[in-house]
Amino acid sequence: MLVPPFTPDSSSMIWETVTLSKYFNLQVSKLLKPSFFKPLMGTLQNLLDTSTEPYRIIYFDNEIIKTVAVGEQVKQLEKNLKWLNDTCEHIFDELNNSEERLEFLNVKIINHLGVKENQLISATDSKTQAALRAFKNHFKLPPSERLVSYYSCAFYKSMVYQGWIYLSENYICFYSYLLGVEKKIILELKLIEDISKSSDSFLSNTITFTLSDQSKYSFGNFFNRDECYEILTQLMDKSMDRVLKNSALEPNPGQAFNSTNNNSNKNLQKSANNYETKNIYSSLKNQVQQELKDYQLQNKFQLPAGESLSFETTVLFSHPFKKSKLRGKLYLSGSFLCFSGIDQLCQWTIPLYSIRRVEKHVSKLPPSYALTVLSYHKILFNFQFLESTLDGYNQFCRILTQHLKVHMSRVKGLKDFLSSLYSETYLTDTTLPVGAALGFEYGFLEDGNKAREKAKIAYWVKRFENEGKNFSMIKDSDFYKLIRVGIPGPLRGELWELSCGSIYLRFKNPHLYEDLIEQNKDNKSLSLEEIEKDLNRSLPEYPAYQTDEGINRLRRVLTAYSWYHPELGYCQAMNIVGSTLLIYMSEEQAFWTFNVLCDKLVPGYYSTSMHGALLDQMIFENLVAKMMPILDEHLKKNGITLSIVTLPWFLTLFINSMPLHFAQRILDCFFLEGPKILFQIGLAILKINGDELLNCKEDGSFIDTLKTYFSTLDTPINPELAKKGINKFTKLIQLAYKEFSLVDMQMITEMRKSFQMKVVHNIENFARQTTIRNLKSTGKFTNQELQLLYDRFSSAIFYVNSQSSQQEEEADLLNGAPLPKANQNQKMNFESFENLLEQILIGYELSPEEIEMRKLVEKPPISPRTVLGQVMFDQFQPDEDGYLDFQQIVTGFDSILNHGSEARIKLFFDMIDDQMLGTLNSDSITKFAELLLFLYRHTGSEEYLSQIPKFIKQADSAIHGGPASPTSITSPQSTDLDWTLSDNPFEDTIPKPQSPTNQVKSIDIETFKALIAKNAWLAHFFETQFVQMITFEAPSVYRLEDRGLSRQIVDTIVDQGTKVIGTVGKRLQHFIVPSDTQLTSANNTNGIQSTPSQVQMLKHEELVEPIPPQERVVKEVFWTILLMNKY
Repeated sequence: MLVPPFTPDSSSMIWETVTLSKYFNLQVSKLLKPSFFKPLMGTLQNLLDTSTEPYRIIYFDNEIIKTVAVGEQVKQLEKNLKWLNDTCEHIFDELNNSEERLEFLNVKIINHLGVKENQLISATDSKTQAALRAFKNHFKLPPSERLVSYYSCAFYKSMVYQGWIYLSENYICFYSYLLGVEKKIILELKLIEDISKSSDSFLSNTITFTLSDQSKYSFGNFFNRDECYEILTQLMDKSMDRVLKNSALEPNPGQAFNSTNNNSNKNLQKSANNYETKNIYSSLKNQVQQELKDYQLQNKFQLPAGESLSFETTVLFSHPFKKSKLRGKLYLSGSFLCFSGIDQLCQWTIPLYSIRRVEKHVSKLPPSYALTVLSYHKILFNFQFLESTLDGYNQFCRILTQHLKVHMSRVKGLKDFLSSLYSETYLTDTTLPVGAALGFEYGFLEDGNKAREKAKIAYWVKRFENEGKNFSMIKDSDFYKLIRVGIPGPLRGELWELSCGSIYLRFKNPHLYEDLIEQNKDNKSLSLEEIEKDLNRSLPEYPAYQTDEGINRLRRVLTAYSWYHPELGYCQAMNIVGSTLLIYMSEEQAFWTFNVLCDKLVPGYYSTSMHGALLDQMIFENLVAKMMPILDEHLKKNGITLSIVTLPWFLTLFINSMPLHFAQRILDCFFLEGPKILFQIGLAILKINGDELLNCKEDGSFIDTLKTYFSTLDTPINPELAKKGINKFTKLIQLAYKEFSLVDMQMITEMRKSFQMKVVHNIENFARQTTIRNLKSTGKFTNQELQLLYDRFSSAIFYVNSQSSQQEEEADLLNGAPLPKANQNQKMNFESFENLLEQILIGYELSPEEIEMRKLVEKPPISPRTVLGQVMFDQFQPDEDGYLDFQQIVTGFDSILNHGSEARIKLFFDMIDDQMLGTLNSDSITKFAELLLFLYRHTGSEEYLSQIPKFIKQADSAIHGGPASPTSITSPQSTDLDWTLSDNPFEDTIPKPQSPTNQVKSIDIETFKALIAKNAWLAHFFETQFVQMITFEAPSVYRLEDRGLSRQIVDTIVDQGTKVIGTVGKRLQHFIVPSDTQLTSANNTNGIQSTPSQVQMLKHEELVEPIPPQERVVKEVFWTILLMNKY
């Protein structure tokens, strides 16, 4: 294939010329020829990662030498060479110098490759290009599969194989070639259940993969294991998301019944990062690494999903209020300036649109470079650069200036936005904004001590004045202590959205919430029906939800979320959380906070599969087993299921489990510190009640014990502490932070990564069983066959959707919040159906060479492959939207495989009946032959070459009543895109019907069946062979190919011997006198009259010539072969 020009390796000793033109040289590698040095050279190539294709085209012009095409087949490169000569040679002659010619060549090749080859275009260095080509060459994966990164490592299985591991979007591949022993391993990412870092006696710095069938594969001796591991976890996260989307059992619950307006919801999302254009040609490895950095930045400072790290440096921050200096990291993203202390807990986030002024300071004394930022609230943030050089300092200032210019237009809306915050208005003006939180009218749920609440508010007011508020707030250790003590009701909503970062989404997307409500006011969906059922069951004890106002607010927030995320829609327990948020927040605040909660804090909790909740339950049970082994053993011994009790804790964030004024204290910590608090509180509850729980023998008593505990949380521990307000809940909070401080977000994140694929595979298995169980008709398939077919069906959808998912992810990265996405759950379009046929129908998949040749044709004709796939797809009766579900797939394949040969004959009849008239003409018969040749082209059988022409003659006689005229039809070795190639070796042996001058006749399906019945080979094809071509068996999880050195030597000997046999054999044809019968027969066949006297005799001494060295080594072998074959 053509590649962007790059400098080839300096060694020309292993290449020799095949075809030479004025500017281009088609060469072949000498390593393609068997030799005793081939295993050694292959080993060196493997170790140095310099593996190359056997053919290449070199562009040469004076001192410029570039590789412009590489490939495995000489025919492929010959077509490339012709294109290069035709396209470039006449232009080159007109250009003045070599540089202009090279620039023209580079542009032409890149334009010819197009976007589909963007990854290769982006690889500017020859080493990366070589790795990309080696990946494509060694592993016959789909052409769309893109390489992310590659690393040198070793694989151990009975011996250590040193080689290279290649990470792509959907596969992990390993290749090794040592002294003639070749090993390939291919693992599907979606089948990996766990990855772990370890070391053993054979390999150090090991990464071990555990597959869903519990088989393990270990790769070690990495030079950069941590980088490889991080990229793997990122790829597995993406794979998990696609598997979950693929396993959904029902349509999007939030999709409108009566409108396509969901698509218009995408237009509501306004991007704050439009200036950050992504280069589609950027390295996937760099992209994945950047995504990881962005993800870590977003989680650390609760930033919107689209924020990308632009600059990171170490600074000395001067605290504006405490007059102390803190060493820490300064981060700059597209919309935010963030700081995090290294030695002390101190963190702040300043939106760039809230910055009034920036000043640069340069001094002669170190640290020489400093910056002062004045915030909207007129607070000065001073920091000195500790590690940056002058160039780094100037680069930071330049990037900051660019980002500030982008956000200048947003500054105007800042004042109106801040007026909606309690800390800005109500502390000085008692006038409430329109649509304020329900608590201002119906009361905040507190513990009843009004004096304590007033003291809390007074303390917070003082902190706002001394240490900043909202967009200028500094979060230090005192801030965390205040949150844990409890936020006063009027400030709770603002501090919740500030802690979780939803305030930034709300500012960036003004009016989006109102627009969602307005645009979807007339739409109906499954989610709306479920919401209506739960509205009156949402905190009925709170007064506001006994009124229309409270119910209507909750309805609007839940429905807006379902329209914004139609793939999630609505799930039970959302109403409990949403109703709690509205007590302390306005509708718009609650909407955006709910988005952050579902997308970042507890992802997957409220999805249709609830995979996030199930994952965290698995983690919680694992923590209980490690930290409370006695209780865990007791639960297992008595058959008590812990998740029955703890799942509602996590789903409702303890709101339904304990009194609300205590649950909201947990929410205070939850929004600031993340979901770790759910695990800490849960473990503390079990710890406190451990003795009572060990006496429980069944689920009922276990639940009653904990209910009793929750009902007494406000009970003082003792009379002396009662006056200080210290009760059981206070003890619970203290125990959670003290005893289970090791359960932090890092541990939770690592455990989520470790267990997530196991949960996903369980969901996938459940989806498989449920789908099969709900089939209305299973035909004659066994349950095992249905499971295999479902796996192939699901896999086809998965890999086709992976490309569209990537485009959606790239769109999300450019937006502050995920765009709403519609999803065809468990349905297959034609592209996915073709992928399915590639998996199960032998011969349907195109080879890499055929794919490459197809690219060389500007407008490929309709191929037999397309006809075969499209007719089968249409016969399976897709829906009006062009999709097939699993039931239609089962019914369709059942009719083909289990209902006799007539159904299969009818399928092929429909394929070649273009006009759908129920009759076939001569052209139809030709297409039938092309279909058979296409299916048999890689089988290795040759019988069809004689049987297909025989059938064509019979069919032509039936149609026209006369003999067929021989002419060329498709070559079985041609691709599906060109069925009349000029180099067809069979063009004189296979006849094609040719319409006579009289009226064209036709045959119907009954005649077609009769003709097939007369041909024993075709009858056998429809009765047995076509069925055998379709297999549902799962492909091997990995492909392992070994080729030993001894085999390499034998191949070399045989190859050299065969060459000599051919040479000597030609001479012996002249030396040996054939019999008169043989000579007459041969001459008659060729139409030549000859006699024995006309045969030239060769003297014996003319036959004896010096034997080349490489032939002398194996002369005994090939002379033995000569004798065995009687010359």
